[in-house]
Amino acid sequence: MSEAIKYGFGSLAAASDDISSSARSVNAELEELNNMLTPMAQSWTGEAAENYWIHQRKWDAAAKELNEVLATIAENVRQGSSRMEGINSAIARSWTGG
Repeated sequence: MSEAIKYGFGSLAAASDDISSSARSVNAELEELNNMLTPMAQSWTGEAAENYWIHQRKWDAAAKELNEVLATIAENVRQGSSRMEGINSAIARSWTGG
């Protein structure tokens, strides 16, 4: 016996929007943190400065990757919802002969 898959197009659209919104919120927080840290980090010299910037570049790369993943997830949810809506419409038309 198979289990039915249930979905709501509005819920899927909201989920996609929420994922995108969360990504924007994370970016805003990271930007704020960066704006606070950069002036302090620019005053450092030598090994401390070098190590900070090495780790900052890694952090920036990880943040970029996270954004790309979240954008991909949001887009896949949106596209999946759109495809399922199209399938549902096609099935409904098949029952009416249209």
